Amino acid sequence: MSKYLVLIVACLLLSVNTFAQKGPNDYSFVVVPERFDFQAEKDQFQLNSLTKFLFNKHGFNAYFNAELPNVSRCDGLWADVQREDGFVWTRLTVILNDCNGDEVYRSSIGKSKDKEYKKAYFEAMRQAFESIEAEQFQQPEPKIYADFEEKTEKDEVKISEVKESEPSVDDTSVIETKVATSEVNMSNMEFVSGNYSLLKVDDQYQILQNGNNIGRLIPTSKANLYLVKTQQFFGVAYKTNTGFTIEKINEESDTPELMKFSLKN
Repeated sequence: MSKYLVLIVACLLLSVNTFAQKGPNDYSFVVVPERFDFQAEKDQFQLNSLTKFLFNKHGFNAYFNAELPNVSRCDGLWADVQREDGFVWTRLTVILNDCNGDEVYRSSIGKSKDKEYKKAYFEAMRQAFESIEAEQFQQPEPKIYADFEEKTEKDEVKISEVKESEPSVDDTSVIETKVATSEVNMSNMEFVSGNYSLLKVDDQYQILQNGNNIGRLIPTSKANLYLVKTQQFFGVAYKTNTGFTIEKINEESDTPELMKFSLKN
């Protein structure tokens, strides 16, 4: 009888733990490190920039630590990538941990046989993200606190100079955003770049294509600097003396691309 009782209690505890466990959708952002343990330098082979880009593409609000707004640490997840060494295959696994270091999610293993490091890492990472894409995650918008508001954690992360790299297999350069030093009053103005336009509506910049709303600019705690989130692309935007510049990735060529918006006449 006691054995059955122990078994029932164990099953109940397991059930409670299963139902209580949170998933990626229960968190509002993910922080991607600028250097994984197996890398010799920051963003080596632009792998970290690619990881951040893929998270944003597949329903996450991804930041490098330096870009992180004034948020509660435990509202988000902390990404890591593990590499399995091998003579033939390059294998990568994406892991998401909570603020206590407990694992919340682990992707399938992505792998590549390419002998060129950058191409192998890109192929393996994109393959690992296929399992993440299949989950169709969609994180809520992060709660960003004003500087004077108190958060539940003592640990407060401030945004510093934002670096948004749009990774390319063929281009190893990293684009560093330059924030305009002069303030420009841009309320009630429309800025255009080809068939795209930026329009400020209710204190928020909307991105339109041929007059149709496709996304918006998300303010950061750095003046004149925004994250770009649309149905078509992700990137970073900053004000210039004459308008806005958006830096994004061209998914067809996998190369960085600039969109310069100037004031509509």
